[in-house]
Amino acid sequence: MTVKSKILQLYHFLKDANELRFRPVRVLAEQPKVVRLADLPNHPTVQIFRPLQTETTSEVPETLLRVKRPMLTRSPTPPASISSWLLPNWDDPTQAATVAESQNLTDQEGQTVTVRFDDDHRRRLDFTAWSAQRNAWVEPELAARKAMTFFQLFYDIYSLVEKDGEELELVAADGHFLWQATSGVDGVVTINHPVLLKRVELRFDPAVPEFTIHETDREPEIYGALFVDLRDVAPAAIANRKAELEASGCHPLGWQDTGAFLQAFVQTVSPLDGEFLDAPPGDGASATPRLYRDPVLVLRKRVAGIASAVDAIIDDIEGREIFPPALAQITGTMDAWRGAGLDNGTGAGANGLAAGFSDDDILLAKETNEEQLQIIRRLEHSGSVIVQGPPGTGKTHTIGNLIGHLLAQGKSILVTAQTAKALRVVRDKVPEILRPLAVSVLGSDQDARKHLESAIGSITERLTSDTAEGLLDKARRFEAERRELLRKTRQASNTLREALENEYRPIVVGDRHFTPSEGARFVAQHSEAHGWIPQPVRPGADLSVSEQELARLYALGTKFTAAEEQDARLPLPELAALPSERQFEMMVSEYQHLLTLDLTFGANRWLPSDRGSEALEGLANELLTEFSDGLRRQAWRPYAITAGLHGGGERNVWERLVTHINGTVEANSRHALVLDQRPQLSPAMPVPKQLEVAIQIGKHIAAGGKLGFLQLATRAEWRLFIKTARVTAGQPNHPEHFAALARLAELKLCRLSLEVPWNSMIGQRLQKAFSSLGEEPELACRALVTEMRRCLDWHGSLWLPLTARLKSEGLKLDQLLARIPREASPISEYLAIEHLVSSILPATLVAEASRRKLRECELGFTRLTNLATEVDPTAVRRGCVGRITEAVRSRDPQAYAAALDYTRRLHVVKPLVLERDALAGRLRLVAAGWAELITQRAPPHDAGTIPGDFTMAWTWRQLHDTLADRDRLDAQELQRQVDHQRERLREVTQKLIDARAWGKQLERLQGNQSIRQALVGWLDTTRRLVSTRQLDRRQDLLLAARNLMRQCAGAVPVWIMPISIMAENFDPRSTRFDVVIVDEASQADLNALIPLYLGKQVIVVGDHQQVTPLGVGQGQAMLNNLRQAMLQDIPNAHLFDNLSSIYDIGRQSFGDSIRLVEHFRCVPEIIAFSNQLSYEGTIRPLRESNSTAIKPACVTCHVDGIREGDTNKGEARRIIDTIKAMLRHPTYAGKTIGVISMLGEAQALLIQSLLHKEIPGVDIANRRIQAGISGEFQGDERDIIFLTMVDSPPGEGMLRTTGEGAFEAIKKRYNVAASRARDQLWVVHSFDPDHHLRPYDIRLKLLQHVRDPLAYLRANEQEVGKTESPFERDVLKLLTKAGYRVRSQWPVGYYRIDMVVEGAGRRLAIECDGDRHHPMEKLAEDMARQAVLERLGWQFVRIRGSAFYRNGDTAMRPVFDRLRELEIPAEVDADVHAAVGMEMKLIHELDALMQNGLPADESPADTLQVPSESMPEKQAAPELDGLVPLPPDSNLAQIEALLRGLNGDTLREQFLRDLARARGFQRLGRKVREGLEAELEMLAQQGRVAIAGDSIQLIQTTEAAE
Repeated sequence: MTVKSKILQLYHFLKDANELRFRPVRVLAEQPKVVRLADLPNHPTVQIFRPLQTETTSEVPETLLRVKRPMLTRSPTPPASISSWLLPNWDDPTQAATVAESQNLTDQEGQTVTVRFDDDHRRRLDFTAWSAQRNAWVEPELAARKAMTFFQLFYDIYSLVEKDGEELELVAADGHFLWQATSGVDGVVTINHPVLLKRVELRFDPAVPEFTIHETDREPEIYGALFVDLRDVAPAAIANRKAELEASGCHPLGWQDTGAFLQAFVQTVSPLDGEFLDAPPGDGASATPRLYRDPVLVLRKRVAGIASAVDAIIDDIEGREIFPPALAQITGTMDAWRGAGLDNGTGAGANGLAAGFSDDDILLAKETNEEQLQIIRRLEHSGSVIVQGPPGTGKTHTIGNLIGHLLAQGKSILVTAQTAKALRVVRDKVPEILRPLAVSVLGSDQDARKHLESAIGSITERLTSDTAEGLLDKARRFEAERRELLRKTRQASNTLREALENEYRPIVVGDRHFTPSEGARFVAQHSEAHGWIPQPVRPGADLSVSEQELARLYALGTKFTAAEEQDARLPLPELAALPSERQFEMMVSEYQHLLTLDLTFGANRWLPSDRGSEALEGLANELLTEFSDGLRRQAWRPYAITAGLHGGGERNVWERLVTHINGTVEANSRHALVLDQRPQLSPAMPVPKQLEVAIQIGKHIAAGGKLGFLQLATRAEWRLFIKTARVTAGQPNHPEHFAALARLAELKLCRLSLEVPWNSMIGQRLQKAFSSLGEEPELACRALVTEMRRCLDWHGSLWLPLTARLKSEGLKLDQLLARIPREASPISEYLAIEHLVSSILPATLVAEASRRKLRECELGFTRLTNLATEVDPTAVRRGCVGRITEAVRSRDPQAYAAALDYTRRLHVVKPLVLERDALAGRLRLVAAGWAELITQRAPPHDAGTIPGDFTMAWTWRQLHDTLADRDRLDAQELQRQVDHQRERLREVTQKLIDARAWGKQLERLQGNQSIRQALVGWLDTTRRLVSTRQLDRRQDLLLAARNLMRQCAGAVPVWIMPISIMAENFDPRSTRFDVVIVDEASQADLNALIPLYLGKQVIVVGDHQQVTPLGVGQGQAMLNNLRQAMLQDIPNAHLFDNLSSIYDIGRQSFGDSIRLVEHFRCVPEIIAFSNQLSYEGTIRPLRESNSTAIKPACVTCHVDGIREGDTNKGEARRIIDTIKAMLRHPTYAGKTIGVISMLGEAQALLIQSLLHKEIPGVDIANRRIQAGISGEFQGDERDIIFLTMVDSPPGEGMLRTTGEGAFEAIKKRYNVAASRARDQLWVVHSFDPDHHLRPYDIRLKLLQHVRDPLAYLRANEQEVGKTESPFERDVLKLLTKAGYRVRSQWPVGYYRIDMVVEGAGRRLAIECDGDRHHPMEKLAEDMARQAVLERLGWQFVRIRGSAFYRNGDTAMRPVFDRLRELEIPAEVDADVHAAVGMEMKLIHELDALMQNGLPADESPADTLQVPSESMPEKQAAPELDGLVPLPPDSNLAQIEALLRGLNGDTLREQFLRDLARARGFQRLGRKVREGLEAELEMLAQQGRVAIAGDSIQLIQTTEAAE
């Protein structure tokens, strides 16, 4: 429910936002374009064909209107006698031709005379005769020019439809409704609009040229939006009239039947007041609804379909439970979406990640790249994919490839966009075998019907010729074959990569690194000198020992004898386990001594034990220490020990003594703190009393009391104490004094309490009384505190552990203690222990220790005897072990010493032997034969030194064997295998896609007999419609075709149409697509949510670095309140406005985008600007600079233009003239042309108007010549693009800086504009960028780039030059020597090729593998680069450096073979510098064409301007360099007459233009200007005119005045 409510909330917001944005147009004049048929001129070029009324029905003609381009003619040429007298505009048919009344002339004597026109009778007759001719010309010419006005009007409509056909539609309309009504939303509104509409189609035939309006299959409609929110209008009545219209099909251009319907309609709206008029009324709208006939053609916006679609979606949401994941992501309800199980429990996207899905399941019929694979992977994983497609990166190709893959999965697809131009070529990019399954509906009903007929015809044909089972079975066979091909291709590719890696992988020998080419050179140079290391060696292995280790290996052979080496290889005893010579000698000596002793004493006192003697000796020492004489002399200790043993009160007495000592010490410490007061107690008072008094006085003073007379009068003890006690200051009177006295009293009391117990317990036994311990006796007492505590704990902490250890050693201690008699003494227990320890235990312990030592000696001899068995049972009598055991058996210390010394020698030798074995073993791993000779000490390996320079020898052997091993892989042959397998793989993949896509399609259709019948029925019905003109019969057929189409639509799996047209054709309640693809999504506004609702999976393709479309970004403020009210809790709700596109919403919701980076459109010089401006240089251009003959790629063109408002006529003129020159130049044959205004629509409209007037329509159509702004070209391209900057130099200073703009809008416009041209980009400007633009102006960046488009590449070019290797130079020399034309480091857009051989118009790319200065890790990129270039048609051959330097002829043979196969001959190299110098030749030729003017066969009348009153805006002649030569004769009198007609005073510039027009020139160019200014200067010198600054004035002479 959370998902549903949020999605419903989103689409309610969309509905309300559209209602705010698209209010119904109620006044006809507010529509984009209106053509009133009654205003059409009566001219042969204009023909109207209205439905033909018969007795029973009406017949509707297929063509409703024809408008041809009329032929305009010039006015008859005036006779020479009057031409200089004619005033300006004499050739304008809308104005009368007049002459000047008089002229000032100069007679032969140089005097100025005034001549009147009427003075010459012949001149008057000539004027009369010429005027008659002119009058005969005027009337038909006016009609023709009026017809031209309408022709231009239809041209404007046609241009608008071409640019925005998805948003605009042309309708025939009648039933003009005039009413002032009340709207429930807008209040009082005026309705002045037709109500009966029918869509028609405008076509243009440029060959005639002619515009025609054609009938369509769309039914007539009532303009219901007029009445939706009007009060007092019954919706049911309007609905009834709609049903009636659907049945009757009344045509807006019809006769009586249409009139009757309209008359009934007005009665429906207002049964009482409604009026049907026979003619348009003279007044405006009133409260009375009135309707009259006045047929018109109306160009209007498509909005009805959008509103209906949103309403249908809202209705559908209510009854639906499953929604696309894209909408859950947008509304932030993805967790709830998954929680509802809508992801089938996978946690993934629409269908979850397909089980076992891999790249092998991706079926792409055309060339592909990694980004396309990423799109499909992510689509499978998440169901919603955002794709960034920078300009020219193959978005349409990608979509076409994706369609093939999706069709092979049996999916239905909708491809949509905001504009039709983005979709024009999508169907052409669909694999050809699948194209019949795709229908493109882009605005033209005729084209849409053709596509639909083709699709349904193909589907019907396959239904009759194939079966789903047969096709799917065939698909399974192709799939098996494809998987096997994939396996083989991977295997071959891996092998190829290994072969190529062999040429990049360095050969490392020791610390030296060789490229394979260097290795080949080394082997060739040192094959004889360093081949002494024998085989076998392991190829590719490093020498496993260093030079020092190898020298060590040789030296170790002399460090020990063979016998020592043999004994050292045996197991050796650990020296630590063997007694030393001294130990062995002592052990033998002690053993012999013990044998002489009686060891039976005290044996009965011990239990049997196998313990050693060392522990007993340790116990004996501890007992001796504890009962030493020093401790025994301390007479008080036994009493303390006994008290600790008994515990209780006895122990408490000693504990109290310790406490007294510590307390007294602490009192002493406290007293020491106040010694500075030198306290002295009173001799007259007892110490305890003094302590009490001192404390009392201290508290009294601390409480704030005084020691005055009154206080002391009643306290005698206080007085006595104060009087007799002393401190440093004398009598005490301060709290510190009494505190010091109290501490002294406290110390004395503590000493008194300590003295008695000390003397009784310790002093009398030590003969040291307490009073004899000094001034601070407590400190002397403290010295015994630690020992007191030890004695109190002695029995438990010391004696009992000792007894436990003695018992553990086997001593029968309790028996011994029981036998000791007790004395009558308070310390009898201690005395018994002391007697045991001092008298009994010493001899007992010594006897037992001796017995144990004897046993240990015997065990030691036995262990040494058994050493051979323990170390190595197989070598009892060999090596050092044999010698040791023999010495032990004989108890011979000297023999043992010798054996032990030999053992030590073997311990020294053994690591040397092991080291030698290890070194030899390591060497044996890579050179077994060499290691064997060294270990055997075979000459010359027995001398202890390396025989020669082993490094060079080992290097030679390794390089030789490694290169020989690498030779087994032939990269060229492997490449051929891979190419063949890939080509076969493409063929099989295409067949698999064809079989699977058609199989799944037929599987869906074959079981549905009704669809099969509908398909055939629709085809037959549409064919019959073509020849049916009767209105009633045609209406029946149209109704039948629509009903059949509803059933047929599901049979077409791929639909391509703009959002607005999609909304008109599909019902969201019943239509679903498996995948919806939104192209150019950065131009699509929030209405793109409509197709997103129809798709289970979504791919959004756009680019946030490009401009938003016209309309996105408008009306921002009016959405704020609506958004805040309706989009609560929707993520990023603040961004749901007219500034955001569906691409922006997708970026916020669908995760990271996949960026397409391969650029196919522009040559590198053009796309470099956008690449650096917006994409950090990540775009990879793939076109070559020389892929086009049009040079240079970037052109700057400075003109002397002036900005007037938002137009610059100078720039416009130059662009038109250049285009006309291009149309005549053979190099530009067939090239398409576009013009983009960088400063608003006004300049584009000006240029578009000039295009229509001056360039034949057939050229405009064929060359797709169009002027517009950046947004109108987004998603489109041209071969040639002109950018007009419009701005001109300011009066002073610099132009205002143009930055990136708010939301980077200006930057985006420049990105789009600069990336539309495929071959050539012109920037036409009127300012000097170096003087009029600031450094950060984006226009400066553009012009700097266009002036030097490869500047940013120069540093890279230098680096690239450094990468040329000696190998490449050697190959180039061989090819050049053979006579071939070779170019090294050939640029192909983003990539480079080592070298290219050219000849006979063909090329072969040569890659030199090896001797490179980049790491082997780049090889994958190198192979990917080759794959990309092979997709572009390049042929490659590779040369291995390692093979080349061992046998150059053999290595070069595949190159020359391939050159012969491609028929590339040896050619003499051309002059490269001459080619560079020719780059500007084309521009010079265009300039020459413009200088030469129009060709001789071009009619001057074709360039005539339409009269100003017939055009929406008068177009003044622009200022450009003149292209028409100055006439030889100049008539100064005409200048005077013209000035006189202007009241003798005017602006100089305007006068020059008028004068040029009067002379018949269409342009005021440089040459014309110079000639006319020379005439003015002549008149000024004669004093007939005055020129001051920008003005010119006629000087009135006396003759003239008379």
